[in-house]
Amino acid sequence: MSIKIILNGYYRSGTTFLWKYLKDSFPEHISFYEPLHTELALSIHQEEKGGENNRLHGEFLWQEYLNLTSEKLSQIIAHNPNANKEGIKSEKDLLTYLNLFDEMKEKVILQPNRLHFFIDTVSKEYNSKMIHVIRHPLDVYASMKKAYLNVKSPVYKIAKKLFYPGFWISPGFDLSKEYRWINENKKYPVDKRCNWFNKYFSLDHFGKFVVIWTISNYYAIKSIEKNKGLILVYEELVDNPKKISKDLEKFLKTKFENPIRVKRKNSFKFSNSELKRLVRAVKKYKIEKEFRYVIDRAKKRKINYLKKHYL
Repeated sequence: MSIKIILNGYYRSGTTFLWKYLKDSFPEHISFYEPLHTELALSIHQEEKGGENNRLHGEFLWQEYLNLTSEKLSQIIAHNPNANKEGIKSEKDLLTYLNLFDEMKEKVILQPNRLHFFIDTVSKEYNSKMIHVIRHPLDVYASMKKAYLNVKSPVYKIAKKLFYPGFWISPGFDLSKEYRWINENKKYPVDKRCNWFNKYFSLDHFGKFVVIWTISNYYAIKSIEKNKGLILVYEELVDNPKKISKDLEKFLKTKFENPIRVKRKNSFKFSNSELKRLVRAVKKYKIEKEFRYVIDRAKKRKINYLKKHYL
């Protein structure tokens, strides 16, 4: 019955939480978690083996895939256009893959997290409600580091900290690959003095993250606005979940039986020095225009999204 809802957003921006909320609110839908994950096949296999380590926010993530027929699951794994070291290169391959979900008999919800640059294409092809979530970049970065270091073994955790560049190439976030993709396909950063050097040699992982976060959200938000989708801000979700519930009800033309419940606040945990570091990175890579655009759109949703000295 086609793809009904697509929930997009950069990593660690609250999309998993909202995916679970939508999944619980629409039990007649089949809700797929991160169908564009680079290690989709491995993740599904690990969940098939079982174990509490496969849970996130108390939820098993890949059960919907395991409930498919073996033929359908094989098709999905074989056609994942992001299961490579280069990123999504072909819109045709992307649509061929998404058609596997769109042709299902059930109503479908997707949480891809990697459609930032393809929302226009997907919107033209499918009659889906498009939602994009944004979260403050410093909170995102801190959450990504925390997730990367979220291991039980203290020895392994220390090893990860010592070999910090591993965070940059961690398959869960694909930062190195995404920076190369943006550099090659969207020509960022525009500063030719640092372009070639940063692409291959620079250890400025934070600066590269700022480029990825900014440009990904810049393209996604422009497309969401163009295609009359919904933009949600994580900080507003934390501070005013009832308002987010009402906005979702209006956008999806439904009535939720249960409100969104957020257990604890988890935003704006950074210092003034970190803010200044962010500003320096934005200026270094010459993405002020794109960064301001993203922030201005976020401020429309939440007035106090930024502190006064923040760009």
